[in-house]
Amino acid sequence: MESVSLMMTTMISETTTAYETSIPSSILWMTVLGFILSFILAVGVGANDVANSFATTVGAKILTFFQVCILASIFETAGAVFLGSKVSDTIRKGIFDVSLYEGQEDLLAIGQLSALSGACIWLFIATWLSLPVSATHSIVGAMVGFHLVAKGTQGINWQKFGLIISSWFTSPFLSGLVSAIIFLLYQHFVVKKVEPLEPGLKVLPICYGAIFLVNIFSITFDGPSMIGMGNLPRWAPVVLSLGISILIAGIVWFFVTPWLRRKYKREIIAETQEREHRMEEKIRLSQEVLSQQPIDVETQNGINGKTQNEAENEASTSSDSQDSTSDIQEPTFERGCTIFSRLYATLHPPKKKALPEWLAIQDNLVVKKLCGPLQILSASFASFAHGGNDVSNAVSPFVALWLIHKTGEVSGTTSTPYWILFYGGCGISLGLWLFGKRVLETMGENLTPMTSSSGFTIELGAATTVLTASKLGIPVSTTHCKVGSIIAIGLVRSRKHVDWNLFRNIIFAWIVTLPITASISAFIMYLLQFTL
Repeated sequence: MESVSLMMTTMISETTTAYETSIPSSILWMTVLGFILSFILAVGVGANDVANSFATTVGAKILTFFQVCILASIFETAGAVFLGSKVSDTIRKGIFDVSLYEGQEDLLAIGQLSALSGACIWLFIATWLSLPVSATHSIVGAMVGFHLVAKGTQGINWQKFGLIISSWFTSPFLSGLVSAIIFLLYQHFVVKKVEPLEPGLKVLPICYGAIFLVNIFSITFDGPSMIGMGNLPRWAPVVLSLGISILIAGIVWFFVTPWLRRKYKREIIAETQEREHRMEEKIRLSQEVLSQQPIDVETQNGINGKTQNEAENEASTSSDSQDSTSDIQEPTFERGCTIFSRLYATLHPPKKKALPEWLAIQDNLVVKKLCGPLQILSASFASFAHGGNDVSNAVSPFVALWLIHKTGEVSGTTSTPYWILFYGGCGISLGLWLFGKRVLETMGENLTPMTSSSGFTIELGAATTVLTASKLGIPVSTTHCKVGSIIAIGLVRSRKHVDWNLFRNIIFAWIVTLPITASISAFIMYLLQFTL
């Protein structure tokens, strides 16, 4: 038996050595190039997508951009490592039948490079335009693009592809519906109360419990094998998530709520006294101004040697004269500039976030203090969900390249290595630090007025939808879910509290993402087939 075992081990070792020594040089350098391109693509995903997770916290003035970058770097990378392999395998193996490339490893490797390039180019263009697009759309479109050039429609998993396409439409609706229901309930029980402190403290344990229930269940249900979650019985995630959420709710109810009640009451008393002091100061200053004798208007005109009527007539005459002169002497060039400026103003309307009706949307100070920590917690879970759903997509083509290089297989039976997911998480984090502000502003400030209560419900609704989809292996768009929730909250308030021009531009970007990335990837694939 020992001799047989030794012989088998020797054969496996010789086979592996033989393959590694016979790796074509083209596969080797394409793997190296894919390693670099996947990191650049991850940076593009971070620039365009990661800001979505924490955009509402910045829009509601809960966190600064620097704080967001730190938290997102931690949770995005953790989500990629712990949850990313399931969706990464869906992108890598579920779009088309990779077994068609058996014996044509070079062709598949070229295709993966084309997919990386196509998705990368589009994500950076969209980020430059400050438009939030789907990283999932981008990579799926790029994968289909190169495959159409290499194999045509042969082997495409139309059922999986149709499921992905349908999720792009259903996920914003479902995410918006969940967020709107939570928002309306919170408004009814807390926000619209004259004194929201006590109602807010009463529902606080429920809010914390709900956040932990949704996210713990999503992590433990068919969870990552690296921490022993892969082989749990089906009832274990339910019991575990319920137990943790009830424990958290109990801690909040018995310990956190009494402490917050004392803390906030002291702060409210202090702030009320300060506000009364400021009001008294304003009244005192206004009385001092009124005590001074103002100069009468007619007296002022008399000092200038004119009566009020004379001054008005002179102003009217001067105005008519100016209008007449303007009509006669305005050059054609200036008229052209006026027309151009009006056209530009039509195509680039002013951002609504500076309008008075938008600025008037503010949470009560107590509501802001209660919802601020909830928003940070839910955003952190949303970031973790994004890591599991989107970060892994950035490295899926490189995973295929790496496995071809290591095993020579194209069937994709090997699981995604965790170090590659970690590598993608690092690229994502760098992208947020370098370029994340542009899309963050679009999502957090320009679509609808953002407050801590609306931000909390947006984050919770989107996280619930994304995490559920992740566990089903469906690569839904985090961007679509987040935008759907933001628009739903804006509509709950009023139609005028949504920037429809910006929303129109975002929808257009969504529509063209898949065909553009597919076209870029297909074009690169077509060129590389003849040059390599």
